Amino acid sequence: MLCWALLTTLSVSLFLPWLGPAEAGEGIDARIREGVRRYIERSMPWPAGEARIELPGLLPDVSCLEERGLRMEIERSGVGEYVGGVPIMVRLADRKGQRRSFVVHARIEVARNVVVAGGTLQGNRTLVADDVRIEKKWVWRIDPKLLNSPDQVEGKRLMVSVPAGGEITTYMLQEPKLVKRGKVVRLQLDRGGIQISTLGICEEDGVMDALVRIKNMSSNRIVYAKVKGENHVVIDF
Repeated sequence: MLCWALLTTLSVSLFLPWLGPAEAGEGIDARIREGVRRYIERSMPWPAGEARIELPGLLPDVSCLEERGLRMEIERSGVGEYVGGVPIMVRLADRKGQRRSFVVHARIEVARNVVVAGGTLQGNRTLVADDVRIEKKWVWRIDPKLLNSPDQVEGKRLMVSVPAGGEITTYMLQEPKLVKRGKVVRLQLDRGGIQISTLGICEEDGVMDALVRIKNMSSNRIVYAKVKGENHVVIDF
């Protein structure tokens, strides 16, 4: 009897040798689970102890194969991160040439550092590192909005109120305005090794590296400059 299916997979794979009599006695199901878990642990980028791997309670029927002398090949099916639902291709072949292939849908939970409020934080305030703390949480997906270091919030304005222990995301933060409309700024020209400084009046608010309009107080001309610090803009283009 021939059991065989073809699926598109990645090229990197794990080969397990022919099972001997003792190993075969453990059962094909247990051997498949062991192989899939070993493959994931070798392939995932997460450190040991920072991933939980769950395998489905019921695997496909492989009774068409003989346990003695069974060969198993395992590889990742598809692309993506090793977190959440991860499809793993399993190919089996016995010594009679009978084959069976199927996908095991593993679920991987990963421990991640997450920035949370150290206490109740009111909106419209500039944060310092002491306002937050780091908590390790188990997640099923890597959320790019979550932060993992106090340095990522320091000096930024919190736009909404957050309860103690609440996660702080990039959407809640605003870069500080380093220059403000109507205020005097230091206008610096950097070109070809030459640096010239004068004063200007800002025509609009701006955050770090923003391009803003500046009125040169010496010439009364409007120029565009990049924000490089508090009340400091530079023309370098």
